[in-house]
Amino acid sequence: MGRGSESNEMQSRNRNVARLTVGLCFLVALLEGYDIQAAGVAAPGLARALGLQSDALGLFFSASTIGMLIGASVGGWLADRKGRKTVLLVAVALFGLFSLGTAWAASLPMLVMMRALTGLGMGAALPVLITLAAESSPHGAARAVALMYAGTPIGGALAGVSSMAADRWQTIFLWGGLLPLLVLPALALWLKENPAFAVKGKGRDNRSSGPASVTFAQGRWGLTLLLWCAFLASMLVFYLMLNWTPMLLAQKGLSRNLVGFFQATVNISGALALLFLSPLLSGRFQIGMATIVYGMIVAGLVMTAWVPPSLVLIIVAAMVLGAGLLMAQAVLYATGPRLYPAAVRATGTGAAVAVGRIGSVLGPVIAGAVLSVGVSPGLLLLLLVPVVVVAMIANLGVLTGVARRHPDGEAGQAS
Repeated sequence: MGRGSESNEMQSRNRNVARLTVGLCFLVALLEGYDIQAAGVAAPGLARALGLQSDALGLFFSASTIGMLIGASVGGWLADRKGRKTVLLVAVALFGLFSLGTAWAASLPMLVMMRALTGLGMGAALPVLITLAAESSPHGAARAVALMYAGTPIGGALAGVSSMAADRWQTIFLWGGLLPLLVLPALALWLKENPAFAVKGKGRDNRSSGPASVTFAQGRWGLTLLLWCAFLASMLVFYLMLNWTPMLLAQKGLSRNLVGFFQATVNISGALALLFLSPLLSGRFQIGMATIVYGMIVAGLVMTAWVPPSLVLIIVAAMVLGAGLLMAQAVLYATGPRLYPAAVRATGTGAAVAVGRIGSVLGPVIAGAVLSVGVSPGLLLLLLVPVVVVAMIANLGVLTGVARRHPDGEAGQAS
């Protein structure tokens, strides 16, 4: 009786710690989502105030992406050596401080430097958030990661709201910097390091190795390459849509209000899908759900390519596309931690996210090149369908491989 009571009490305590961990990670993801979108929503006012042309704005936008690419690979690797909590605290402090610095930048070189360093912090935070959420719930890692990631589109939506309330472009970055710094004490006090990592981790298995060697070790090279392929293709599509959707829809004849409504619906539907459908991303449902969400992206692309300027059809297309895009990202983020043992989990996840960041750079560039030769917006969206199919096949390959290696379920948690 006593042992049973102690066991129940321990399980209850572990559940509370898991909820707190996911909640704190959700909050950081929300702040990161705000900061990711901050540059886009502040750009019109910033361009007017500093007299920036489109090429200068492009440099400003790309600076954070490059910073995020570097941060993802380095942040994950450091998290396996120095601890998840330590690296997350540093990453949040970085993107908070340099977002504040962006608000006071008065020249293009300073803006680019501040934005690159902000991206470095945001990039370092993401693989740590994924790893912490996955490790907090070993038997429901995919659901925990999806709930954490739901903060990102919500933060992006809040950035859009802040742009309407802000009287100056600097205010958007001031909020983006102050809020992460205000959250730091809560993270320092309440965020718990994963006990299994604290005992067995600290980079014991990769102290003298780089990210590439540890991610390919122990026969993981095939599944790692498939994971990278899935990340590259998925994030290429995701960021192409994120950057080019407003212009593509405007070229199709949609009004500015309808374009804005489409974007808002994509974010809201994606966040709601992550919050309410996350249980279906774990266990025996995971492979089937992954297939469905990639199918939703294909359907959303086709609908968006052909949608006439009708409010009802726009809502349906945006809901399908938003839920598919955001759920596919959650499936990807939940797949990485299952593939790697505790000592190299953040390193492996960070390397995959970094490869995905290459796709996020390539997507907008490829879209610009394709459109410049006279391809219509609708055809461009249809040309993305094979890329989505490649991402789906690669992701399903990883999920199937992990299930065979760990038939007991979320066994990627094994150390």
